[in-house]
Amino acid sequence: MGIGEAAPAVTTSPLGSEERGHTKDSTPAHYHTHALGVSALPLHHRDPFDRLLIAQAEAEGMTILTADRAFGRYRVKVFWCG
Repeated sequence: MGIGEAAPAVTTSPLGSEERGHTKDSTPAHYHTHALGVSALPLHHRDPFDRLLIAQAEAEGMTILTADRAFGRYRVKVFWCG
């Protein structure tokens, strides 16, 4: 690279944006699934951020690490701590 030349773009992901399910001009499709999942949850827990975590865990098959017993009322895998 010489003086005045632009540095090449650096990518931190081995996948391009299209392979990750979105383009530069759109939101990843799974974000919409998570957001819609929140609206389908029963109101066992009223904290909006926790509800988003629960919806994401349901959609992605993730385990939630928490001490909050309210998570146990949802269909998610929970690893209890605390």
